[in-house]
Amino acid sequence: MSETGLPGNSICALPGCDQPIVQPTGGGRPRQYCSDAHRAEARRRRLAGERGGDTAIELLGEALRQLQSDAPPAVRTAAVVAEVRAQATADVLAAQREAAAARREALDADRQLGEQRELIGTLGNQVAALQRQVAELQGALDGARDALEAEVVQHHQDVQAADHRVAAMAAIHRQQQDDAAAELDRYRTDTVAAEARRADAADRAAKAEAEAADVQRVVAHLELRANRAEMATEQVESRLAQARDDLAAERRRAEALERDLRRRAEPPPERRDLRRRRRYGSAELVRVPRRAGSPRPR
Repeated sequence: MSETGLPGNSICALPGCDQPIVQPTGGGRPRQYCSDAHRAEARRRRLAGERGGDTAIELLGEALRQLQSDAPPAVRTAAVVAEVRAQATADVLAAQREAAAARREALDADRQLGEQRELIGTLGNQVAALQRQVAELQGALDGARDALEAEVVQHHQDVQAADHRVAAMAAIHRQQQDDAAAELDRYRTDTVAAEARRADAADRAAKAEAEAADVQRVVAHLELRANRAEMATEQVESRLAQARDDLAAERRRAEALERDLRRRAEPPPERRDLRRRRRYGSAELVRVPRRAGSPRPR
């Protein structure tokens, strides 16, 4: 957690500067200053604090002032030169340390710059991908807008066609209503005429019923006569059947009598042979088989 309370962020270490610092996400030495100018200013103040506020130039100026005073020149000059040399050596060592620290900070800055460049490249790729996605979404949005506009136009056309169909159907319905009213008038007229015809038919039916009653009486009388005639016919048929039976019996007796007479009229076999010999001579008689259906010789 940084001084600002947010992870990865801090405030510039130079007193009096409240500029926030974004720390690198790849690790490494954390940054303490918001800029190179503030880093140099902090180094200068740190060096000035270690020497108690005196620099090499100020010491040289103090030594010149002492040389120009009334003190013995040899003593003052040796002491000042020794002090200047010691201070210069300390300044050189401090400068070397500051240079090493500056080199380390420069290397860290270069590394951070590389990381920042990589991060910028990654962000650039992400921005390019997002731009492509935005372009694709824009194309899809344009296509959807065109499709929606086409659907709206088609919907308006469908609504207009539906309005035309509704108007046509309303006109057809009105025509059908008029036709139905006219047809109803015709039905009423036909109903009145049918009622009149029904009354006439009822009168004629009553007359027909009276005539039918008369016909039924005549039919009943004729049926009675027909029954009587049928009975007489049955009696005649019974008598005719009896007569037929009697006739068949008489025929059978006549046929039997005829067979009996034929049998009696035929001569004996010896007399038949003698008659044949006399007719055909003394030659031997040859029996010829008689064909079926041929008349029998006498």
